[in-house]
Amino acid sequence: MIREVKFESQDRRIKQILACLNKHGIASIEEANQICDAAGLDPYMTCEETQMICFENAKWAYVVGTAIALKEKAKNAVEAANYIGEGLQSFCIPGSCMSSSNPASAFLLPGYRAQTVGRSFGCTIHLCAAVGAVA
Repeated sequence: MIREVKFESQDRRIKQILACLNKHGIASIEEANQICDAAGLDPYMTCEETQMICFENAKWAYVVGTAIALKEKAKNAVEAANYIGEGLQSFCIPGSCMSSSNPASAFLLPGYRAQTVGRSFGCTIHLCAAVGAVA
């Protein structure tokens, strides 16, 4: 499905997102969305259905990660999860509490992080299975 790409702090995130996509031969988030659509997958909606209170950037992060997994022809769920994770990480603002570049991130808001990771894990499992079915 074609949607307008718009998400929180887009101006602060877009450079690293595009660098991640370009590394895998994908020119834009719109192209990532088209790759998923061509495979019959809608990670944007999968994220929304799994995490009903998620932000727009989470939905687009799953589109990016899933497109990377498809483009790189992930052979199994482990490869798909790694590619999806790379897409998710590209949306983290460097130095933020959810970014791996912040050494304090493991200690900040542990309840929130656990809850977020738990919901994300469910979405990732679903998309890994879908990518595996396509591969």
